Amino acid sequence: MTALPLKWGTSPVPWVAAWSPEASREAVYVRTETIGGNRLRFMCDGIDTPGEGRPVFKIMHLERSRHVVAHRLCQICCEPLPASSICMNQGEREGFHPLINDGLPMCEPCASLSIRHCPGLKRAAAAGRLHVFRASDWDLAPVILGPVPEAKGGCRRVNELLAKERGPVFGYVKLVLRRFSTISPDAIAEAA
Repeated sequence: MTALPLKWGTSPVPWVAAWSPEASREAVYVRTETIGGNRLRFMCDGIDTPGEGRPVFKIMHLERSRHVVAHRLCQICCEPLPASSICMNQGEREGFHPLINDGLPMCEPCASLSIRHCPGLKRAAAAGRLHVFRASDWDLAPVILGPVPEAKGGCRRVNELLAKERGPVFGYVKLVLRRFSTISPDAIAEAA
């Protein structure tokens, strides 16, 4: 396994982030996985090379993101999460509950590190859009994939695979927080 936590220069890189060899999505395939007690068809990236090339912070590696959720690991350092972990979003909700898309659970030290180093989190916090939660319970919400035109950023290979499959194909897993409290981004940034 690659040494964790991953770094790009002096900046931490989430274990779930894609790296340049993985970002093309040309090696994707579909396989059945069990997550949350359900057997579902998931899209897989086909390449697993964390730490090789350059990090692509805006793309999550599908299998690594599902792995951390399924095994209750920190998305940054990949260590087991404490009973209460930190999740972030920019106001997304599922009914009355926060919906976590890419701010998957983190241990508090990694959440603090992320807020201090990540330009996107810094911008969201400065604009008042970053919501930080201490969470102890969540439901899984697998995301069904659909074709995306290449002109809008879709991948030809992914679209071909989706066209061949019978039934839904899932990509990554969102979380719907059930037991949580809200905390300020500043309080997490200062914790460490």
